[in-house]
Amino acid sequence: MLREILDLEQRPTFRTARMIGYKLRLWGQYPALVHEPGEVVHGLAFDKATELDAQKLAAYETNNYQSTPCNIEALDSNGQETTLEGYVFKYCGDPLELSDGSFDLDVWLAQMRRK
Repeated sequence: MLREILDLEQRPTFRTARMIGYKLRLWGQYPALVHEPGEVVHGLAFDKATELDAQKLAAYETNNYQSTPCNIEALDSNGQETTLEGYVFKYCGDPLELSDGSFDLDVWLAQMRRK
């Protein structure tokens, strides 16, 4: 998805990462990251996004998500954990529209007939 949104020639490089103080909820079928002290979200971090990349991602995410600075704990090329300053798209819509659950990108891509 990221390759398509950013119109990249090659698959982007990701790092295994986690963010402390956030929780993943669902906004309909879409993942929604919200601030939640004591919680941890595991995922992937994308390195070296440009300002144009940020604009393309913001357009894709709609106005229900807001780019927010955050600390990301990621593994470097040697497998050592490092803290990075980055950005995340945090849900900023109506919290009453959120539900608990999990999001599986592979399942979603199959449902959207994108895989």
